Amino acid sequence: MERTAACGGDAGGLDALFRPRAVAVLGATGRQGSIGREVLRNLMVGEYQGKVFPVNPSHDVVMALKCYPSVLEIPDPVDLAVVIVRKDLALEAIEACGRKGVRALVIVSAGFGETGTPEGREREARLREILGRYGMRAAGPNCMGVINTEPEVRLNASFARLTPPAGPIAFVTQSGSLGESMLELAAERGAGISMFCSIGNRVDVDACDLVPYWEHDARTRVIAMYVESFLDPRRFIPVARRVARRKPIVAVKAGRTAQGARAAQSHTGALVGRDVSYDALFEECGIVRVTSVAELFDVSAALAQQPPAPGPRVAVVTNAGGPGILATDALVGLGLAPAAFAPATTAALRAALSPDASVHNPVDVLAAAGAADYDAALRSVLDDPGVDAVLVVFAPPIMVDADPVARAIVEAWRAAVRGRPLVACLMARSRSAGEGARRLREAGVPTYPFPEEAAKALAALVAHGTGRARPEDPPPEIRPAGDGGSALLAAARARLRAPGEPRMLDLAEGLALVAAWGIPAAPTEFPASLDEALDAAARLGWPLVAKLDSPAIVHRSDVHGVATGLADEGQLVRAWRRLGELLQQHADGRGRIALQRQIGDARETILGMSLDPLFGPLLLFGSGGIHVEVLGDVAFRLHPVGPRHAEEMIRQVRAWPLLAGSRGEPPVDLALLRDALVRLSALVAAHPEIVELEINPFLVAPAGRPSGAVDVRVRLTD
Repeated sequence: MERTAACGGDAGGLDALFRPRAVAVLGATGRQGSIGREVLRNLMVGEYQGKVFPVNPSHDVVMALKCYPSVLEIPDPVDLAVVIVRKDLALEAIEACGRKGVRALVIVSAGFGETGTPEGREREARLREILGRYGMRAAGPNCMGVINTEPEVRLNASFARLTPPAGPIAFVTQSGSLGESMLELAAERGAGISMFCSIGNRVDVDACDLVPYWEHDARTRVIAMYVESFLDPRRFIPVARRVARRKPIVAVKAGRTAQGARAAQSHTGALVGRDVSYDALFEECGIVRVTSVAELFDVSAALAQQPPAPGPRVAVVTNAGGPGILATDALVGLGLAPAAFAPATTAALRAALSPDASVHNPVDVLAAAGAADYDAALRSVLDDPGVDAVLVVFAPPIMVDADPVARAIVEAWRAAVRGRPLVACLMARSRSAGEGARRLREAGVPTYPFPEEAAKALAALVAHGTGRARPEDPPPEIRPAGDGGSALLAAARARLRAPGEPRMLDLAEGLALVAAWGIPAAPTEFPASLDEALDAAARLGWPLVAKLDSPAIVHRSDVHGVATGLADEGQLVRAWRRLGELLQQHADGRGRIALQRQIGDARETILGMSLDPLFGPLLLFGSGGIHVEVLGDVAFRLHPVGPRHAEEMIRQVRAWPLLAGSRGEPPVDLALLRDALVRLSALVAAHPEIVELEINPFLVAPAGRPSGAVDVRVRLTD
């Protein structure tokens, strides 16, 4: 069997996995209900185009095929072996496959690293060694199998009870137990599969291998993923970023909650990382994230059939007010914007529709509208240069046949010259509505029973369109002052070596570190006495802030350890004495009092970095101050961050309208804020010994006024 031209290259040697010329089933049996029987049956019933060799020393014949006692006794070459034997026999069988020259394995057998036991981990380590020694590729262990619906192959080397319909979606899942249910759901949702791979423990093949392989498969138009974790996200990012510009990638990530993440880590035996890290990864790569398996296939089908949307401006055309309102609410809730029609569009709609129809967005063609009304309305809005995508809603009344309306929707969309995506919502269960929905889907118009589902599909088309157009954003080269804080950090590490001593820089060190990288900071002094404080006040200028600086006090606000707006010496004296008493009370005198020039008329923001054990440095920006955890208004990006992505972070937070200026207030200095994030990214790159850095608050004022860091916390590696 020749490898088809559909594959632009055997990326990573995976043709042996998906396009084998011969398959051996180790553990094949005719016993009802056994996995060995199901895999063999799927290969035979699915009309696999290559040779099939059952292997089982207990049988001479299995399902009318000659059965071999060992893979070594098969007379023909074998490309793929499906391993379905007991865990205590698995490594011996896999070793035999290597000696036979088998090029790829599907390891259904369990009992490896997923068990979490020393025995299982040792077995998985030995498996890796065997695979490396023989150069074999492997899906699994603890996996469901692989499927390729390509007519020249017709491979179903899995224990799924159905072979999914052929189609344009390649699907990878980490969950073998969910795999069959997912395939059944895909079939129900009309999402045809080009290839399927259950990767199990990912001892070898994982998403980093499959995504570039499917990039070059002409039959695959969308890549769908069920993800619990990534083994090496930094390796995955450049691959996924490149592929997502050509083909949409859609992912559902299990373990969004802390409890779910713990369950996922227990399930896979691998680090999972924080959910915000996955959000940042998907954003970085242009991957469309969805929240359920059903949505995964709904969205994948839409992306396979419709062009990407160039922007977020959506027009809604409906024959019922309620569904039109629901659709608009759903779209706005997903971050999309109702399109504002050009005067020519509203004029065309007014001329074509009933006088009682609404010619503004959402367009309501009225309940009695038929095919001609939908045709005229859709042609008008699809021709509007201010419309990036269209959601059409049809709630068929008794007196209107759905099929002619569906035909009109298809014809109007096909006649449009601007190539904008269109999704449909057909809100009925009648026979007529079913025929109309079938006509729409067969014509390539994704169709959903409710406006909210249609809106999610349209949001994915917008996300893919904007994601693939997202420009590269290399960080600029930034040179720090002096050694960039290297000597300061070395001295701090030497000072913090005592057992049990928190590896935290003090405020002076933190402010000096960020200032070395050009991040502005409030002028600050650390007087040792009240007399020195009065002298420092004369240098700093009024008004002042006095605050505690002690390793024993994590949050000053919890102990009222900050005094602001100190306007004269009398206020400073009273504040100094009160803070001194608090220092004795809450820190046994360990620490000191800091004086800062107060930055006024500024917004509180937070800039920071934390080290994810799986993803590396994760940068954050958001609303700052003492309620940062309560507000939760933060945006994350994977390091490094350039100017464009820094500005994306700033505009992403809910507080952006305040930062941009509201109710006549001037906007903050966006250029300074953007530059501070880029410089923070450069600081992090230069100092891998930093595991956590928080500037909170970073006070940012309108351009030309003082801005800067007033509090900096830096934690170093142990």
